[in-house]
Amino acid sequence: MGTLGGWGGWAYSINNSGQIVGEADTSSSSRHAFLYDGRTMIDLGTLGGSDSGAFGINNNGEIVGGAQTSGGAGHAFFYKAGIMTDLNDCIETNSGFLLG
Repeated sequence: MGTLGGWGGWAYSINNSGQIVGEADTSSSSRHAFLYDGRTMIDLGTLGGSDSGAFGINNNGEIVGGAQTSGGAGHAFFYKAGIMTDLNDCIETNSGFLLG
């Protein structure tokens, strides 16, 4: 599969279409979540911080994982159609819950 410019990468999940997700080192020494479609390794980015990792993908190509925010906190994310969504934005503010 390769990396995102760094020295290593780790695959964590594969769906029935052969799409693979995981995390890989970047050239800037960060780790980013990726989607591999059999030809291309796609960097999914972060939630504003330096690191992320994708841990699951379903047969619709929807991805879940964790990423750092710009403040350095670890938050859970949902990725679909090129958009990474912080799952904490989907719960009521001041609910007392943190999806990390």
